[in-house]
Amino acid sequence: MPPDAAPHTAVCSYTHLFRGASVRVQGLSRPAAYAENPLATGLVLRFADGTATDAEILVSANGEAVLAVSGHTTRAGTRLPERTWLLRGFRALADEVEVTVGVPMA
Repeated sequence: MPPDAAPHTAVCSYTHLFRGASVRVQGLSRPAAYAENPLATGLVLRFADGTATDAEILVSANGEAVLAVSGHTTRAGTRLPERTWLLRGFRALADEVEVTVGVPMA
């Protein structure tokens, strides 16, 4: 499956990411195939407070996946720095993929 070139919408049901949070990636051409074999994918990550930032899923040669998130400010004014998170899993849910966030990388 070729990587999807255009940024996809990803939705987080919270105002920020944390270990155990989930992100739903929408608009992938083959969600089930992507969940089994994720590829690098550009995202626009939208949070529950209506804010959004650029993000990207990156996958190493050994299959380890991370979510790199640009720095942004929440609607309440909290500034969050750029951060990269290990990803714990991918699960296809009908027409989207649920990604489980792991720990932030140091």
